[in-house]
Amino acid sequence: MDYRIPEWFSPKRYELFIDVTPNHFTGSVVIDLEVNQPTKEIPIHAVSPLRILSAEIVSPVRSELSLESFAYEMTLLKANQELQNRLVVKILFVSKYLSDGRGCYVTYFPDSKMISTHFAPTFARMAFPCMDEPSKKSVFKLTVSCEIGYEVVSNSQLYNLQTQGHNQVYEFCESPLMPTYLVHWSVFKPNSRSKNGIVSAYSYSPACEGFVDLAANALEYFSEYLNFEYPLPKLDLISVACMSVSAMENWGCICFHSSVMENSRNTRVSYMVLLHELAHNWFGNLVTMEWVRVT
Repeated sequence: MDYRIPEWFSPKRYELFIDVTPNHFTGSVVIDLEVNQPTKEIPIHAVSPLRILSAEIVSPVRSELSLESFAYEMTLLKANQELQNRLVVKILFVSKYLSDGRGCYVTYFPDSKMISTHFAPTFARMAFPCMDEPSKKSVFKLTVSCEIGYEVVSNSQLYNLQTQGHNQVYEFCESPLMPTYLVHWSVFKPNSRSKNGIVSAYSYSPACEGFVDLAANALEYFSEYLNFEYPLPKLDLISVACMSVSAMENWGCICFHSSVMENSRNTRVSYMVLLHELAHNWFGNLVTMEWVRVT
């Protein structure tokens, strides 16, 4: 096994469930996987604080998979028989919130907290088991359970919201085809909201003047200039207090460090960051590099 996941593995769909609790989160992921060469091993990225609890094939024939740690932040899911063609794999896992802006991390406020994700370039593997390479694009169906009173925002629009005991369960529509580094969820209590068309902003202090209007106008401009419409029905702009970067172009829900989005002193800098991230909807999200190279 190389440090790259072999090309004959192709994830087609992830069905991801996240159960948010005060100090950690648990979850399950069901991966619809195409395997184009016989193998007894399925490589999956998973790195601390993420811990895989169990794995199994649920289709076409149910069978348990054993776990073997491997290099390059991978775990091998090992079968007793050869695997090929279309498989459905279910993995149960648990992980902890980080505080350094990677993976799934938490920010504390006097009266609440914010749980958010940052997966670029290779941090999705800290939050859920996946094939965490940009060429392994897939669609993602996300469900998040959290305490009543909090809101959840993700890449796609909300499909269903229901109450189960002391929790609210947010079920989102399927995402477009995208790499794992663009998957996102935020669980929070925003104090300020603003909206223009399909663009909505969520922050603790009001977004800087003109931020949302510029985003709405820029989406129209890029769509016309590139002759390719913005492909999602909504775009959320989210202010995050402890991001490790200034912004991140998660498809459908762009995150900004609060010093960018809530900046009332130097709006020109904020606008430049906003336009840069909006351009990623076409350059990066729609058309994605095959591999991440850090120099």
